[in-house]
Amino acid sequence: MMKEQHFQQLNEDQINQIFDYTHRLNISYKDVQYEMVDHIASGVEDLMDENPSMTFNRAMYENAGQYAHSFFTDIISNKTKALEKFWLKNFSLFLLKFFTIPRIILTVILFLGFKFVFDNFQYDQILDFILVLYVLIIVFLLVFRKKRLTEKFTSQYLILESYRKAVNVMLVTFLLVPAWIMSQTFREEYMTPIMNNIHAVFFTSIILMLYSSKIVFPKFLKNELSKKYNHLEIKLA
Repeated sequence: MMKEQHFQQLNEDQINQIFDYTHRLNISYKDVQYEMVDHIASGVEDLMDENPSMTFNRAMYENAGQYAHSFFTDIISNKTKALEKFWLKNFSLFLLKFFTIPRIILTVILFLGFKFVFDNFQYDQILDFILVLYVLIIVFLLVFRKKRLTEKFTSQYLILESYRKAVNVMLVTFLLVPAWIMSQTFREEYMTPIMNNIHAVFFTSIILMLYSSKIVFPKFLKNELSKKYNHLEIKLA
């Protein structure tokens, strides 16, 4: 659908005044600001088209009067919920479709590797193995630390804030929960064949979620930014 052409085009100073107006409305997210400014500017131009003698300030006043007091806060609230659902849906679909042939092979190899360790090593040796594994995980996180979105940068854009929250939900669900369950069940007296299989599944889940959160999910974000938010010129590591 082509954007309606207006006879009255706002100049840069007038657009900046609308940006100032959104600041006064406590719209702090830059991506939401751009959407609101575009929406308000279009409404102001409509009014000025209908009445060519109308000043910009008058058109701003009349345009503002069209909105209820909670209009803008409701937009932010609804957009936040929609974006968080969007990310969780995409992440969940990825996990559901994760098991392509190469990834199935990788997952089976990981599982069998952990199972072999739990079935054949002594309890003290397994503890040493887990310690080494945790060190490797920390190294992995440090190597990919530049992929992490800083709080200061994330808080400026709703699209990034919603992404961060959705990733945290996935990490808690598929990483921290398995890790916590393991901490409660990993005892020498529990090293039975069934529990060894369960522990192998937990460790496999942790590795796959780390891979997804640091390698795959950032690609989803960059793709979304390039498609819908390219005008913001958000640069990610």
